[in-house]
Amino acid sequence: MIDFETKRNRLVLFNLTRTNGELLPMASEAYDEQGQFVGYVVQNGVLFAGGLQQPKGTIKVSWGNGEQNQCHFDYSVNLDNATQMQQYEKVCQ
Repeated sequence: MIDFETKRNRLVLFNLTRTNGELLPMASEAYDEQGQFVGYVVQNGVLFAGGLQQPKGTIKVSWGNGEQNQCHFDYSVNLDNATQMQQYEKVCQ
């Protein structure tokens, strides 16, 4: 028998808009404060964040080079509850 080490991530969805009301571009990349990748933005500005390691902090989202192609938002989630998906509305500034 072969044992594989696995890691269980909690899925958190963030419905993101920019301050001007526009949706974030699809395939934008999201990183936590330590620079760790946490997920991608998919259709309709939804960030699938499966890599969150901290229950609160700041996420930076980028879709190109330069400050005009990035934004950030603060979050606070429950990482203790691994069975339920969580969903939040956020403005990425």
